Amino acid sequence: MTPLELALFYVSQGFTVLPVNPVNKHALTRNWTNTAGKGAPGSSKDLDQVRTWWEQWPNACVGLRAGKVNGFVVIDVDKHGLSDGFKTIKAFEDIDSNLTATVLTAGNGHHIYYAYPGELKSGTLGEGVDFLAEGRMVIAPGSKRSDGTPYQFVNGHDLTALAPLPGSILAKLKRFPGQKKLDSWSEKIRATPEGLRHNVVRDACWALAHEVAAKRLEEPEFRQRIADMAGTCIPPLDRLDTENLIESALRKAREGKAGGAKEARFTLPDFEPHEDPVNAAELLTGIGTALQAYLSINGDQLVAVALWIVHTHCLEATDYTPRLLIRSPTKRCGKSTLLRIIGKLVRRPLPLSGVTAAMLFRSIAAFSPTLLLDEADNAGLSHNEELRAVLNEGVYAEAIIGRTVGDDHEPKLFPIFAPAVLAGIGNLPVTLMDRSITIEMRRKLKSETKERFDRRRIDHLTALGRKAARFAADNVLTLSVADPEVPESLNDRELDGWRPLLAIADLAGVGWGERARTAAVNLCGLADDNDDEEPSLTLLADCFRIFEDLKNRGKADYEPDLTSGVEAEIPSAELMQQLHMLEDRSWNEWGPMRKPITQHAIARLLRPYDIRPGNVGTRQNRAKGYLWATFNDAWNRYGGRP
Repeated sequence: MTPLELALFYVSQGFTVLPVNPVNKHALTRNWTNTAGKGAPGSSKDLDQVRTWWEQWPNACVGLRAGKVNGFVVIDVDKHGLSDGFKTIKAFEDIDSNLTATVLTAGNGHHIYYAYPGELKSGTLGEGVDFLAEGRMVIAPGSKRSDGTPYQFVNGHDLTALAPLPGSILAKLKRFPGQKKLDSWSEKIRATPEGLRHNVVRDACWALAHEVAAKRLEEPEFRQRIADMAGTCIPPLDRLDTENLIESALRKAREGKAGGAKEARFTLPDFEPHEDPVNAAELLTGIGTALQAYLSINGDQLVAVALWIVHTHCLEATDYTPRLLIRSPTKRCGKSTLLRIIGKLVRRPLPLSGVTAAMLFRSIAAFSPTLLLDEADNAGLSHNEELRAVLNEGVYAEAIIGRTVGDDHEPKLFPIFAPAVLAGIGNLPVTLMDRSITIEMRRKLKSETKERFDRRRIDHLTALGRKAARFAADNVLTLSVADPEVPESLNDRELDGWRPLLAIADLAGVGWGERARTAAVNLCGLADDNDDEEPSLTLLADCFRIFEDLKNRGKADYEPDLTSGVEAEIPSAELMQQLHMLEDRSWNEWGPMRKPITQHAIARLLRPYDIRPGNVGTRQNRAKGYLWATFNDAWNRYGGRP
């Protein structure tokens, strides 16, 4: 059965369907969680609409919305590494997958289907087990992933007759959220030594009163549990004092709830896809023309920025997103202007300044944004390892960061995969620059005429953003399986960064593909010319220069002479002095104290390459130093030798 035939089969059974990317299991349509959403529907049981989707994406899996619309909910059991949902599910004794439709997933997990039990929120039932209801989607049995692995029934049931949801699951899902916090405080009381519990009971009362005011905890249970906690104190809290404490805490919590402004949920702007299909070449040309109207920027950089902007809309199609670094040697070169223009074109822009690591990874997890960081050179990235780690590792789709949250320190994982633009003066940390496509801005000449960017007049940019969103919706599946040819001169990191951009360029035609590859080579070449390498790599290159100079001055053999035993060598003290004399390097102002580099520091930089000082010189004049041969392997592997 073809994917289209499978979709039509489920529609004939009354189900609402949607197309799903067989590579990453993401919906290929927007608004699929809302049948009355703005714009075209994202899920449907209309036969013409379904045929249109599968004509556009013939290999798409069939997605089924969980919840009321299709009359079922799903218990999703997964097993990944040490996380085994099959062990977790055993705690629910009334779950029997033989009594209802159960599907073996492509990842060897289980989807256990149950009849819709009424309005319940999706959530986690334990490690490796999720409850899928409103707002969630599953891949229908009969579908196949891109590698051919199927979703298939494992018993004789189908989706037309489903068992009711087990009582143990209902009880867990209907449990008030505040009860978990109540249990946490009870555990804290039990762990507090006798004689020290009074203050803990008071703290618990004030904290849990807010749960009651927010309707996350039932008041009778709150009153009884606080009274029980008070009874564990030595001596016990007086009954009247306990009641006064409860009443005071409830009154304050309710006054704060009533007097506080209603919290508004923050959302990021996103583009409604353009009504008509988009020509990729015209889209990229339009973005480049818009950028050039405001900025002094060369052709390779225009190509890179235009492709990167479209890439943010196609993020679901890739597992890597390069950083876009906008830098200049001084101020007033257009960095902030370019950043603001990019912010009007990318998917879900989130401008940030003075950001902390916690703010950053929580924002990524909450909003799936495109990050716009101005004045990145002042963000403390050199010494803030946690913030630097989020930006470094966030280029990978699988990147996560773990934290404990709440009073019970529950472990929680935050995804940190997100596109990011960083603008600043000068260099950023080497690891971050290595993950970046660098755009070198320059101050415009007096003879150059550029428009002044006006944020009140951006209709043309909005139109381009909508076209980028439509291009992504139409081509995300194609891009997800693309394997573009990458220039051989690019290193592994550069290859990762340019591959998703080259895939977009290839869809725009041969001309754009050639322009993109030329830009990749030229921009990466410029990056190699900059003196922003790791200090140890720079040291390797400088050691070669010094050895070569010794040879030219007749002070050492250029190559080792294995037959005579004579070999090029240099004492550590002389190597240090020669490094101090290199005017184009910073060895004379090394480290945070800006003092000349020492022999010990040189040895420490060379040690990771298995280069260590040994005895050099004649037997009568021994000293510690370095042999030419010890550098050979590092020069061949990491560069340094012309």
